[in-house]
This record gives sequence, structure tokens and C-alpha cells, in this order.
Amino acid sequence: MCEVLQHRGPDDEGVFLDNKISLGNRRLSIIDVEGGHQPIHNEDQSVWITFNGEIYNYRSLREDLKNRGHRFRTQSDTEVIVHLYEDEGESCVNRLVGMFSFAIWDSSLKKMLLARDRLGVKPLYYCVRGDQVLFSSEVKSILQFDEIERRVNLRALDRYLTLRYVNGPDTLFEGIYKLQPAHTLTIQNDHIRLKRYWDIPSGITVSSEEAVRSFLECLIESVRMRLISDVPLGLFLSGGLDSSAILALMSELSDEPVNTFSIGFGLESDELDNAQRIAEYFGANHREFSVKLDEMDQLPKLIWYLDEPLADPTIIPTFLISRLAARYVKVVLSGEGADELFAGYFHEKSMIWADRHGGLVKAAARLVPSLPVRLLDVLFEYPSSMGQEGKHRMSHVLRSVDDESLSYSLLVSAFRDEEKGDLYSDDLARAIGPAAKSRRIFAPFFAGPGDISHKMLLVDTQLWLPDYILARLDKMSMANSIEAREPFLDHRLVELCSRMPNSLKMRGSSDKHILREAMRKRLPEDVRRRPKRTFITPIHEWAEKELLDLCSNLLDESAVRRRGYFKYSAMRRIFEKYFQSKLIVGRQLWTLITLEIWHRVYIESDRVSVPGDNMIG
Repeated sequence: MCEVLQHRGPDDEGVFLDNKISLGNRRLSIIDVEGGHQPIHNEDQSVWITFNGEIYNYRSLREDLKNRGHRFRTQSDTEVIVHLYEDEGESCVNRLVGMFSFAIWDSSLKKMLLARDRLGVKPLYYCVRGDQVLFSSEVKSILQFDEIERRVNLRALDRYLTLRYVNGPDTLFEGIYKLQPAHTLTIQNDHIRLKRYWDIPSGITVSSEEAVRSFLECLIESVRMRLISDVPLGLFLSGGLDSSAILALMSELSDEPVNTFSIGFGLESDELDNAQRIAEYFGANHREFSVKLDEMDQLPKLIWYLDEPLADPTIIPTFLISRLAARYVKVVLSGEGADELFAGYFHEKSMIWADRHGGLVKAAARLVPSLPVRLLDVLFEYPSSMGQEGKHRMSHVLRSVDDESLSYSLLVSAFRDEEKGDLYSDDLARAIGPAAKSRRIFAPFFAGPGDISHKMLLVDTQLWLPDYILARLDKMSMANSIEAREPFLDHRLVELCSRMPNSLKMRGSSDKHILREAMRKRLPEDVRRRPKRTFITPIHEWAEKELLDLCSNLLDESAVRRRGYFKYSAMRRIFEKYFQSKLIVGRQLWTLITLEIWHRVYIESDRVSVPGDNMIG
């Protein structure tokens, strides 16, 4: 189990055995490089821990614990958790500021405690098999037990085709689960208990007058804490507002020039020029990388690192920029999380706009089908690629303005419910049973209190963020033995933003209003005002031929019939629609390609090992 996780921790390995308990650890040494060997124990060796992540407030916790009489053998943040658990038990998680997944074995109580951080930055999977409980940071580690059958969770497959990822607590493996963010799992006396220990607060309690000051203070403190490291660190810099804001604060708080890293595709839509300019403005040590077409050959290996299919070609640049950064630093900061906090995505801005202008939206719904595709520029960032399918979807979204969960589902789904119904083979349809409508995935988040921006904050931070955005960043960065930290996802900053009025997040058509105001004196005006450009891999511009070749190689008739999930006739119809709606259909094709590669890597292979370069032909 440890060996297959070597990429997550190439610096050290440790194992603890106690009767029927075993803990293993692969360590990426960042705090107390020499002394932080794991697993770590308390004074009398009755409590042991294996830990992945960083506790940013460990120094203040350490001083408090020393004043209570605890004795420390190391300078590591890991040991702080052990002693905090001794005093406060399971509730110790409430005192931790950071990203973490850990397991604590308490031999005196015969109790195992698993815990995951509030936002789900660090992953933790588990499997209950008879009287065995297996857990790890990655599924492939659990699968080292040959007794575990590798079977596809078909209901999770249904949700994957909607979301392009599998939302927790399920995985695409039958019987293997994610420990959800902000949860603990306790195993004691043959009983397993799950408990949620934190949630995002609701209710507007922060006034506009105090918000900017409070927000800036909180963000500065978050960045300062994430600069704690005994090894070199840097920043993923896109050139947009979020990462530029982090660069500005890092430059204030650092004595040395910041190491920055950017990536592009050799296209006019790249933001490499913007990244270069802002890096020069702050005197950063800047490096950049342009993705080549032959990087597509790495897809099977990247999907192996992911554990589950995550249908987003941005895994390629995320992996490559991590590989570039790993040559120079061991820790990188990232702007991930800002879009979720401040309604920066297209689907969020669309729903806020619809909530404000319901009557106008309903009128527009009747007009969209008759508009030329080029006029979709008003509504979409990439209208020419949305095409006829984009018009159809937008019209459906506008007609559904009174049903928030349906509107959200239509905006984010790769495959709509009726498309999945057409695609499924009779065998798969029977195995899944009456498929739940996709809107039901999101309905609980929209049924509660709060305005539309708060509801989307809930759904995005509890579904999209941990199982898509953060899963992608964690797996691709750790594949290169580099740790990513996200200042916008300090839980105290999330709590503050959740209590802000909608107007502070989106003012008119401008998103991230409070972030732009907070950075008024710290960023050049053109950067501060720059509209968001979504970081995507423009597969239809950059590698259209390669995408279509992958479809031919991986989704031919014999492969589709052998797999048995889909009707080949329906698959052909998807192919034929590609040139009418490249962005939407291309996303669907990538979803199917990713699933096929994952199936070959994880389900059909004899062993769960790094795939060869010739898998996709």
C-alpha cells in the first residue's frame, strides 16, 4: 500500500504494527524535514498517527500544549495533532487550521479515528470488507489487496456522466468510499460511526462597510500561514485576478522574489503574456511551459494517478505545470477556490443574473431558439463552439428559471437525462434501475435557506470543489511530489464569505467585487479590472484531430459492444454532432474517452500498476 503511493511521499517511509492494526506513511518532507518521520506517537506510545497535509496553526497549538505539560520529540505539525487528540479527543479537528487527512490509533481505547479537512483539500478513501477496514489517500493503495474485487459502481457511473466526476461519498468502485470533507470516521468495538464536525454558516451578518477590511485581513493571514515551510515554495500564476492577488500578497510577505509558474497551449487565447507582465511587475522568478500535442500520450498515466475518471482535459496542463514547478520548489500556492467563493463561474453568474431578472429571462427563453449562433456572444464565453446544442441548452435553462436545481443541472451537466437515456444499453438501464433525475443531486442544496449565491456556494464547495477541482489539483501535483496550498480555502475565509451579501460577490455584471475592491491598492488597475477567463484546455482548438483519433481508437464499435454500457448507434449520433457544437459535444466525448481509459487501467488490467505508453494507440 505504501509502495504504490511513493509519488505522494518520496522522502521517507514508515510503518507501525500493533496486533490487528497497521499504519503506513509515505512522507513528503516539508515541516521539520529531518525529524518528522511518521507514524508519530505520543509520550507513552499509546496514540499513533499517520498524516497527510499541513496544519498551519501548529506553532500556536504547540505552545499551548507545551504549557499544558506535553513533551515534544519533533518540530513537526504532525506531532501537534497527537497531543491535541490526547487532550480533546475527536473534537481536536475543530482546533486545526489547515488541509489534512489522518488516521489516529488510540490503543488504550481500541479506537481508530479517521478525519478529513473541512473543504476536502486532502483525499481519504476507505473500504469495509467483513471485519477489515482499509483506508488510504488513494484508491490504488486499497486495491493492493487482491481480495477486493474491482467492480464498477453503476449508479455512480450514471452520476459521472452527468457531472464528469463522481460525487462523494461514493466512488466509481463498488464498495470503496470517500470520507466526506469535514467528517470524521470512528471505528471502535466493531462499530463504525460517521460524524460531520463543520458546516458553512448561513445568514447575512457581515455589512458592506466592514466586509472589505475584514476580508483583506483574513486573506493576508491565510497567505501568511501558507508560506510556512522548511523547503522552497512558489505560485501557479495564470495571469488572472485570483492568482495575481495571491502573488501581490506573497510579495509583501516574502523577503525573496516569488517563484511563479505558468502554462499555455500556443494559442491566442492563452494568458501567458498577462502572467509574464504581472510576474515582472512584482519581480518574480517566472517560468512558463507550452503544452505539446504529444503530451496526450500521457493520458492513461494521468488517469491512473487520478484513481477515478475525471473528465477534464485540464488534467494535462495541471500535471505539466506541477512537473515544471517540481524542478524548483516543493510547495506551490494556487488560486483555487476563489471562483466558488465569489461566483466566478459562468453557471454561477448566469443563475445570479436570472434570479435578479426573472421576467426578462422568461421572455428571452422564447427568443433564443431563433437567434443566430453568433449572437450567443452575449451569453457564452465560447459561443461559436457551443453551437446549436448551446442554443438548445440555454433556451431550456431560461425556461427553467423558477426551478433552481433544474437550471443548475442543465448548466453543469455533460449529458442531460434524456441523452443518457438514449445512450444506455438495455443491460445498463436495467442494472441502474429507475435513474434519478440529475436535478436531485443538487436539490438538497437549493432547498435550504439563503440567497442564490449562498446556495451555489454550498453546492459548489460540497460537490464540485472537493470531487473535481481539488481532486484534480491534489492528484496531479502529488503525482509530481509537490504540495499545493489554496489560500482562498482557509475555512475562516469561507465562513466570512458565506455571510456576505450577494452584492459583494457580483456587482452588476462584474464578478468577485469584494476581491477587486480589496486589491485596489495592491494590483495594477488593468489586472484588478480584468474579466475572468475560465482556465480550460481548448481541446477543439488545440488538439481536435487528436480528440477525434482517440474516439476512433477507443470508442469503436467492437469496444463499445464489448463494454456493454452504451448503444453504439447512440454513440455514433454523438460523434456526428461534434462539428455542430464542438465545446459541448467535445466535453461529452472526453467524458466517454476518460471512462474507457479508466476502465482499461483499473477494471480490466491484471494488476493496478502504472499503464504503458501504448494503451491509447
